[in-house]
Amino acid sequence: MHIEKAVSISQIKQAVQTMPAKQLHELVLRLARFKKDNNDMLTYLIFQADDTDAYINEVNETVTAWFLEMNKSNVYLIKKTVRKTIRLIDKKIKFAALPKVTVEICMHWCQCFLANNFHKKQATVLDNLYISQVKKMEKAYNLLHPDVQMDYSAQMQRFIK
Repeated sequence: MHIEKAVSISQIKQAVQTMPAKQLHELVLRLARFKKDNNDMLTYLIFQADDTDAYINEVNETVTAWFLEMNKSNVYLIKKTVRKTIRLIDKKIKFAALPKVTVEICMHWCQCFLANNFHKKQATVLDNLYISQVKKMEKAYNLLHPDVQMDYSAQMQRFIK
């Protein structure tokens, strides 16, 4: 049995450019039905990409809600939900692919994390998850224009230990 490898992005790009609009329309709809992540990505690109501030607010509201609804009875459940929120924001950040979005969403996540005093739970895993988000935020911060960096510099200092 012979399994074909997927073609390169450049080959797909060439094929899409020569494809009739109706066929391309059908392919996009089929792709959206194929996997939830594809549907989420298309939703972002079609409906939310034009208004990044509203997108950031929507993601931040979701993160806040998850932190508020979190079962805080034991560290295991906290870690599980914190990881879930990180998966969500990673996906949303990947869709936007903008440093500003990364900085603002990570900043809000860190703010929610600190507000819940998880860093005082004596759980190394939680500390490491927090540190990884701060590193991600710093990396995106360094990609911002210097003028925009000045806007975020005071807020950034709160999260760096």
